[in-house]
Amino acid sequence: MLTFILFMSFGLMVAWFTVDGYNKGVYYGIVRLGTLLTMYILAGPIGSASAGAFKNFETLPAVVRPYFATLIASVVIIIIGSLLSNIVRWQTMNLEEDAPDERVEAVQNARNWGMGLGGIVGVAMSGLLFIILWNIGWVAEEMRKGPSQEIQLLAGDDDGQNAAVSLREVVAEKMITVKKGIEDSPLGGIVKATNPVEIDDYELVRDVLSLTRDPILMQEFRQHPKVREIIAYEPVTKVLYDEEVRQLVQDKNFRGMLKNEKIARLMQDPQLQKMVKDAQLGEVLKEIRESTGRD
Repeated sequence: MLTFILFMSFGLMVAWFTVDGYNKGVYYGIVRLGTLLTMYILAGPIGSASAGAFKNFETLPAVVRPYFATLIASVVIIIIGSLLSNIVRWQTMNLEEDAPDERVEAVQNARNWGMGLGGIVGVAMSGLLFIILWNIGWVAEEMRKGPSQEIQLLAGDDDGQNAAVSLREVVAEKMITVKKGIEDSPLGGIVKATNPVEIDDYELVRDVLSLTRDPILMQEFRQHPKVREIIAYEPVTKVLYDEEVRQLVQDKNFRGMLKNEKIARLMQDPQLQKMVKDAQLGEVLKEIRESTGRD
């Protein structure tokens, strides 16, 4: 039922944007498309640069912050673009009662072209909304993963704090449900393919860190030729020999590693990202798990 509702909602939003495009004209639509293009180009770099602004959000792991910041940047860009598009609409579609025929014809042409462009904008904007919802659900789902002993719930007599935890749990559960509903709908593949947030990067970090729970897999991973080259990279070496990080690894504190600022900064290193991409660590992990017969 949820999958059907989500799919119908997508169709209704596209229809609304099509009608909206007719009412507001083609130039309005052009600005909105430009806004989406700007978002796809700038949201990622802005998110990476501003991730530090969320360092006081203790419930948000440091490794996840750049992706969360990217989502916030996307929303801000959309809001700014909406303001600009409405200014353009007012300038181009304002039609006075005694307007000449040429002006009336120009506005009508703008409406006709705007209707077609509005449909395109509707698909893009509605898709963006589904991408944002999917990402929020994905973050909520990832936050739930990890050993049960690492999940700390607030305890004590403070009913306000306990109520806040309960509310967050309810919201997280709802967003996870929405995420699954999107995945099960015909839009699931499109959402994943057009997602501006590089989910694969985070999942790779999560999978590598999770190796600390299995000494055999960790040893095999560290001995792999491609991995040895990455470990020899100076910023990686510094983090690996950092006392705080070593203690987290020794304690197999996966959640602590996700929250560690030094690991988070290392994951944003452009040179390291290139080395990881060239090494295809995802394939290395798969190869090691298959060779050892361990999941």
